[in-house]
Amino acid sequence: MGIIYKALDRQKSTMLSLGSILLVCILCLSGCNKKSADIPDLDEISLKSDELLLEELKGIDRKDLNEAWGNPDEFGMGMPFDIWYLEHYFDGEKVLSGDHITVYYYDGKVISASYADVFYATILEVYENHIMIKPVEGEWELNNSDQIIVYTDETPEETKDQFEEGVMVKIGYNGLIMETYPAQINHDYIYVID
Repeated sequence: MGIIYKALDRQKSTMLSLGSILLVCILCLSGCNKKSADIPDLDEISLKSDELLLEELKGIDRKDLNEAWGNPDEFGMGMPFDIWYLEHYFDGEKVLSGDHITVYYYDGKVISASYADVFYATILEVYENHIMIKPVEGEWELNNSDQIIVYTDETPEETKDQFEEGVMVKIGYNGLIMETYPAQINHDYIYVID
């Protein structure tokens, strides 16, 4: 009789161990699925406002976001950020676009996310607190105005030192153009193109 109880105890112990392992595996897998389900597709999220974008992404782990969206097109290490360029199609053909989503992280988690439109322009005139630019041929912004004022108060001095007539610049901004003449924009960043 003692042998039967020992065999039953061993069988019960084995079943409990297997049950525990199975439960842990199920919980781990359901946790993984939840993370993926919580991260929207890059195509879907590109149609939302900055506020909704941040609401959906805030607190998500950088590693999980990179797994869901693929490797970013650009990234930074100092203040960690990732940039994904958005794909646009015209008549079924992929067209190049400077539109992108920038995601900033703190301690490996999303703390900020925003869209930016990017375009290239030539500097027409340089002033103390702004530059006058003309978008290059083919840029959407050229449809709004052939002259745009870009205020440079927040631009780093080393960048402003490179500003001169005829120089090409790359400008990232929120997509809003003040419909004056010349038009005006607030920029997120501006780079001189060599």
